[in-house]
Parts: sequence; structure tokens; C-alpha cells
Amino acid sequence: MIMKREKYKIFLSFVLWLIPFSLSAQRTISGRITDAEDGSPIAGVHTFIAGTTIGATTDTTGHYRLKIPGEGSYRLAVSHVGYEPAFKDIEPGKASEIFDVALKMATMEEVTVSAKVRFRKYDIDLFWRTILGEKPSKTIQPLNPEAVWYYFDSSTGVLKVTCRVPLQIVNYETGYHIYYVLNNFTYDYRKKVIKWKGECMFTELEPATFRQKKHGIKTESMYTAFP
Repeated sequence: MIMKREKYKIFLSFVLWLIPFSLSAQRTISGRITDAEDGSPIAGVHTFIAGTTIGATTDTTGHYRLKIPGEGSYRLAVSHVGYEPAFKDIEPGKASEIFDVALKMATMEEVTVSAKVRFRKYDIDLFWRTILGEKPSKTIQPLNPEAVWYYFDSSTGVLKVTCRVPLQIVNYETGYHIYYVLNNFTYDYRKKVIKWKGECMFTELEPATFRQKKHGIKTESMYTAFP
């Protein structure tokens, strides 16, 4: 009888120990994404938990739902072509959160036709070396470099870079497809000061064949990036 009680206590302790983990796995964040001007739902909006592989796009009614991976602090990023990105800090403790977003149309900065807005090849090289950590190559490269806009003001010596869509980067060495929402990027050539901020999510690249997946060889030809 005593042994049964001891076993029961051990079993009960084990169950109670598991409860926090089961509760943490149930944390979610959900909501509806609409147009700020007319309130219409926006389908196909990228929503993801920054720094993780957790993400999804909104359905035809503008709704999304994501699992929060743990009890810690996280950040939700919301991005769609032609709209300003939105972010939401997810604090620990809450089992679930609702975050509805009315996205505002992105407005490109007013650009005058003058030498102030011309950019140079080394402006482009500087930007990608900063974002990628190295020059683009066969093993790590952007998929949509044409989506990036560069502005150089010769009177201030400041380079400003913007992008209205998530940057898509593939890293064949690690086998990941990276979605990066650029919040801001500036470089002061005179002061040698660089400031940039953004959020990213990761998805695994898909091996082209079963044999490649089985052997786990990571080369460019062996992976296809998700659209």
C-alpha cells in the first residue's frame, strides 16, 4: 500500500511538472488584418514570430493564428506588399493574445531628380554585406534584390535604404530560406555610423530529391526555395 502511494505521488509530481510545458505549448496569437482606409480584409499577409520558423499568411477573410513557441518574450511581424509593416511585442505570461491590425499604405519618400538621390554600386555592396554578413555568393544570396530602394543624400553623406516587401534570402550552407522585414537602414558615410533594424523568420529549404534529403548534402543544386 505504501509503495502504491509512493508511486502515485511520483506520478502526480510528474503530471504537475508537465502541466507548465503543456500550457506553454498552447499559447497563441491571432487576429484579423484589414486595410486602414476602407476596412476590407487583406488576404496573403505574411505573419510570423520573429527569429523562429513559425509563420503563416492570412486567409481570404484576413484572419491568422499562430502558436507562440514558449513562455518567453517574442515579437510578431506583419508584412504585405504595398503596406507599412506592423510589429507586436508578445510578453510572457498570457496564454493567448489578440492582435488586430489595420495596415496603412506604404508611401515612398518624395524624391527629387537631383544628385542627392543617386546611389553607387558600393552603396548596394555595403547594404548586402551588412544584411548577409558577407557578399552575395552561390551559397548565400537574395532572391529579390530588385525590391530594394537606395537613397543617397550627397549634402549629408547619408545613405537610406528601404524595401516595401520582405527580403527573401537563401542560405544553402544552412539549408534555410529567410524572410526579412526591413524596418529601417541608414549609413552615415561621414560619421561611419550604421543603423538598421528588422525582423526575420526561417523556413527549411526543400531538398530536390529524396536521395538528397536522405544524405543531407547541402549544395545549391540540391535545394529549391519556397516561393
